[in-house]
Amino acid sequence: VFAIDCWVCNSDDDPTNCGESINELGLQDAKRTASNCAACGKSFKSLGTVFTYVERSCLAASSDTCDNKIGYGSCSCSTTYCNSQARISVFTPLLLLTALVVWAQRS
Repeated sequence: VFAIDCWVCNSDDDPTNCGESINELGLQDAKRTASNCAACGKSFKSLGTVFTYVERSCLAASSDTCDNKIGYGSCSCSTTYCNSQARISVFTPLLLLTALVVWAQRS
């Protein structure tokens, strides 16, 4: 397994690159990296399309996974930059609609 460079972003960084408006290309261009990583990690919180927190990290183990749940997601990839991972589950709109229907029936 070859070590790679991961670019890192968290909520304490420049708000134009983190949080609800994520400038991923800007982070890559700025070369904000951590070196000698086995994989790059990306975690986030979301509700619909509103992203309130994003953190990227250097992982010790090689991995290619993405676990999306309503309100939370965690991705890792063994490529130079951890990109192109879905931020919310395709089931999120269905779950929200189901909850709304149940609530409406109880009202």
